[in-house]
Amino acid sequence: RNIHEIKKDYYRVLVGMQNTLSQEKENISMDVKEIFDLISENTQKIIDAKHKNISLHFRAEDNFEVNNIYLLISILNNLIINSIEAIESSGKISVIEYKHGEQYVFQLSDTGCGIAKEDLDIIFKPGYSTKYDPETGKMSQGLGLSHVKQLVEDNYKGKIYVDSMVGKGTTFQIIIPADEIEIVNQ
Repeated sequence: RNIHEIKKDYYRVLVGMQNTLSQEKENISMDVKEIFDLISENTQKIIDAKHKNISLHFRAEDNFEVNNIYLLISILNNLIINSIEAIESSGKISVIEYKHGEQYVFQLSDTGCGIAKEDLDIIFKPGYSTKYDPETGKMSQGLGLSHVKQLVEDNYKGKIYVDSMVGKGTTFQIIIPADEIEIVNQ
C-alpha cells in the first residue's frame, strides 16, 4: 500500500510540475543536469519515506537542452522507482548520460534483487509484474515498463535494453537519436 501511495504521489508531483512549468513557458526546456537535479531531489524524498538506505548518483557527461522534458522525466522516474522497489533495504542507484556518436545514452543501474534471465524477454509486455503486496493480496498492473518502452520507442525513436543478474542488480540502457531529444540552438 505504501508503494502505491508513493507512486500516486509521484504522478501528482509530475502533473504539478507540468502545470507549473507550462504556465511559465509554453515550450519549456531544461538541460540534462537540471532534470537530474530535479529527479534526484524528488527521488531522495521517496527513499526517505520508505526508510531505505540508498545512495543516488547522477552524472551528465554531455549536458544538453532536452526536447520534451516530461517524456524523459517520466521514463527515468519509472525506472528509478522500480529500482527503489528492487532494493530491499540498502543499495545504490546510478544514472549516467553520455553521447555515443549521434545518439545519447541514458544508463540506469541498481544493486537490487535483479531479474531472472527467463523473465528478461517479457518484462516489457503489458501485464507483466513481479510486484505483489502480501498484505493486500494485490498484484501490480504491470504497465510501467511497457509504458517506458513505448515512450522511448514511439516518442523518441530510441531503443531500450536491459541486463540483469539475480542477486546483483539491473542495468537499463536507453539509446535515443540526438536529433530526437536534443534542442539545437539556432
